[in-house]
Amino acid sequence: MRELIEGIKEANRKINLLSEKKAELEEALAKEFHHDVDGSKTYHADGYKVTLTTGYNYSLDKGKYHELHDQLPDKLNPVTEKIIYEVSPTAIKNAEKFADAKIMGIISSFVSKKPKKLHVKVEEEK
Repeated sequence: MRELIEGIKEANRKINLLSEKKAELEEALAKEFHHDVDGSKTYHADGYKVTLTTGYNYSLDKGKYHELHDQLPDKLNPVTEKIIYEVSPTAIKNAEKFADAKIMGIISSFVSKKPKKLHVKVEEEK
């Protein structure tokens, strides 16, 4: 067991180091191409086709938005309000335990279930 855990820890350490190195190399490559485009641009160099993609992540302060959105013209309002449907894992588990076959048949007609990718986190015990 210890050997497997130590192997995972070592692999994670190597992945982190390689991820950092890859990010450094990608930044250096973007600088070499003088890439400052918001979006994607494809470059050709030394027999390689390299596509660099950049952009921005935006976040929203909902409180401030609701406070101020009336002051914006509709055409310039950058926020779209949407209804989001989410499946509740707790409700599904309860239905699996307590619902009859008819109810489960209805649920399974519009909710599919597949296993997540295995995730393993290893930490030193303190």
